[in-house]
Amino acid sequence: MRAFHEIAAEYCGWVERPSEHLDLREWLPAILAEMVHAGFSLPDSDCWAESEATGFRKRDYEEVRAALPPLPLQYYREVFEPPDMDCEESIVGDLYDDLADIYGDLSEGLFLFQHSSAIAADAHWKRWFWFHWGAHATSAVRALYWVQRNRVHDVGSEENFSE
Repeated sequence: MRAFHEIAAEYCGWVERPSEHLDLREWLPAILAEMVHAGFSLPDSDCWAESEATGFRKRDYEEVRAALPPLPLQYYREVFEPPDMDCEESIVGDLYDDLADIYGDLSEGLFLFQHSSAIAADAHWKRWFWFHWGAHATSAVRALYWVQRNRVHDVGSEENFSE
């Protein structure tokens, strides 16, 4: 398995220059799945205070979102907390929101990796894996799975997926 900072750098590089990965059909679900796998493997840490990215300048969310390439879908349905068997309510997910939010959390960790320490970066990524980007990444993988499944079984259309 690659080091998490390598995965984060590849993903953030794509968000900043989306034309570098032309076959999103394969690359995007793969990088998200690799990211989730590596997120589970990040070391647990108690150094939350060290994970503050002093001097980090977050890119504007709307700018990041608008720069993303065409995707096969925007909205999808999901259950907010799958283990809660009493909750039957579904919510609407947004693939563009998922990708932009993941970028925000991972790019801040990359800043820590480059300007503080690998320990601080890992602590930041692990913390926000559990509290933010992990949910976005797993939801995005599931949504992209269904797009691919429908394409392979001629159930849907792939016309909006960049190649």
